[in-house]
Amino acid sequence: MNIYKVIYGVGDTCGGYNQAKVVASKKEHVQGLLNEQEDESVLITLIEIMSEDASMYKHEQVLSIDIA
Repeated sequence: MNIYKVIYGVGDTCGGYNQAKVVASKKEHVQGLLNEQEDESVLITLIEIMSEDASMYKHEQVLSIDIA
């Protein structure tokens, strides 16, 4: 499991991006987790590993979202 930093836009929202921290076992799972959290499609602009030690988390999850 890794902790990812993600910059993304939501659906048809005009302007602005959100930043999230997401725990996932694979990079490919991040978008699905954010789609569920936002309840609509997200467009990922940037995704990078913040930490490779997410051993304290047992499940994939969105840790935080900051709205820009």
